[in-house]
Amino acid sequence: MVWPDIISEITRLQLNSSKVNEDNDQSNPIVKIITPEWYYADSLEIFNDIDIVWDNLERVYLIQNIADSLNEIGLNGAGNDGFEASFCSWYQSFHYTPRTKWGIHIRYWSWVDIAARFNQNCPNLVSNPFASAKAAFFYLFVHSVFHYLTECAASMLEIILQDPYIYTNYHSSIYEEVFNSHDCLEESLANTYLFARSDVCHIETGYLKEMLLKQGPGYSDFLKFVEPKFIDGIRRLISQILSGKLNPPFDLPIEQIMNISSSVDYPHNHNIPIWLHKRAIPLHDEDR
Repeated sequence: MVWPDIISEITRLQLNSSKVNEDNDQSNPIVKIITPEWYYADSLEIFNDIDIVWDNLERVYLIQNIADSLNEIGLNGAGNDGFEASFCSWYQSFHYTPRTKWGIHIRYWSWVDIAARFNQNCPNLVSNPFASAKAAFFYLFVHSVFHYLTECAASMLEIILQDPYIYTNYHSSIYEEVFNSHDCLEESLANTYLFARSDVCHIETGYLKEMLLKQGPGYSDFLKFVEPKFIDGIRRLISQILSGKLNPPFDLPIEQIMNISSSVDYPHNHNIPIWLHKRAIPLHDEDR
């Protein structure tokens, strides 16, 4: 499964669809969640020439710059680590046009704040700014990879059924409707996926658990789906996507359509773009 081929086929299906265009708005709804200030902000593509593995990040100047700044960063409040809910990172779908900025989006100062928190509080990362900077990146990255996997699974269903609107219908009728609530299954599973990969992120498991439990509804419900319940959650999510219903009549045993084996192979095999945002559009006084 190679993403240019998937995107090409989804584009072909959309162009050939007999459905009325105005009934299938292709503008990206993530702007409603992230806000225009960040959605339209300038961004820089990063890590586009390396495989995303722990040791490879040793050679990246951006990691070194963040690490060098951590001892000067003070911790304020509860932190800004709630992914989409706090605009610190988000996944931008390739189902919507224009597709020029699809991929994983990360706010620079959120990355720095999380790294500083790890450097001061995470038991296995205390006083290790270089490892803390890398761990903070993986924390944001792995959560977003799950959203990419969800879209790929929906795309496979669309290609098989020749219906290009399965994912966008799910996103508008389910995900957007229940976002920031306990019914938001995709965010719960994204955090379950992250929690199960604490070793990939080099974040102490107990610390990560407490960190995720402090997040908002949906995000904090991740423990409901830890093994052996993760597959049940995946079945329900895929059934939601396919049926377009929050509570489908039954959960289909087709979890194999969602490739959840390894979180670090996808950038190499699928070339997920990663975008870094430093400043929001100056509609408000705050940039961070």
